Amino acid sequence: MGTLLSYGFAPIDLNYASYLLPKRDVLFNALCSVELSDDKVALNTGDDKGLWKMFEGDELFLEWDSVSKIDIQLDLLKADLEYSVVHSSDLLEADNTIKIRKRSKSRRALYYLLDNQKQAATQIAKVFKVDTIIEYDDFSEPLETEFETAVLFGFDFIPEPILSSVKTLLVFPVELKNAKILEQPRANLNHPFYSKYFIGASPRNNWPSPEKSNFIDPTSEALLQDGESILSGFISQSSQRIYMQGFEIDDVTHPYYTALKQWSFKSSSVNIGTNRPLGNDNYAVNLERFGDQILFGESSEIGSENLALAQVDWDNSKIALLFALLFVLIAVIFVKIF
Repeated sequence: MGTLLSYGFAPIDLNYASYLLPKRDVLFNALCSVELSDDKVALNTGDDKGLWKMFEGDELFLEWDSVSKIDIQLDLLKADLEYSVVHSSDLLEADNTIKIRKRSKSRRALYYLLDNQKQAATQIAKVFKVDTIIEYDDFSEPLETEFETAVLFGFDFIPEPILSSVKTLLVFPVELKNAKILEQPRANLNHPFYSKYFIGASPRNNWPSPEKSNFIDPTSEALLQDGESILSGFISQSSQRIYMQGFEIDDVTHPYYTALKQWSFKSSSVNIGTNRPLGNDNYAVNLERFGDQILFGESSEIGSENLALAQVDWDNSKIALLFALLFVLIAVIFVKIF
């Protein structure tokens, strides 16, 4: 069965005859939440207060002491420069750094499907503040230019090259095939879209009322519905932000599309990077679970990089494979020498 060598931080679920762990104290790891809004980045470690340092490149930029929550105004950040925020609210450093980069003006494109749609596409481009208008082809070649946001006008599908390269997508059909006659289109006013991007109760209740529409993915976050069928909404696609509707645009100046424009700009100019959270230390749980099977080695200082490695790699059978490969290598060297 063998012996598993582990730092004991992650839960041990493998079946070995014994487990070699260091004698050490349980490590405390504070979890940091990150929330991005239109004007700031909010970082919060709950009840765990500590020292926070913000670096502009390699230079110390701001510092907060004995707090658990900080707000970083986006206006303070220079475009295209990386900022690092490090909190010292626990004993581990591996997941205590947040990277923030505010990009310069992001590029936005509108693709239209047919030549006779160009005039209408130009009006749509003005509303959504698009800087590049492109007529659709089959995208058989990779896109030469990467865009942060794309508006697809005249589409009821998303071309794969765009889907794989654009962060924010808005998809609007023009000619509807197999459209359904609608009975009572209504808005899902419980969705935060209406409270975030509409101003006042009257505009919030002013939504498009199409006479006919195709239905979109039933798992979408519904913005407009007809009965249980969804006419427009947000579709989950990994880390992308996708809006799609099944009806034609009747009036591009409608407050609904002004709100969609605001949504399309939200957070699109800021990148936030965090390390994989290590989670809580399971050392005590591991000791209790395996009891007499635990063998103790000498404890030594372990760096945050080694700790992360210990959690990801050491608590599984890869350690046995590593030793096996090592012995094979030694055998090959021995044969070649003699």
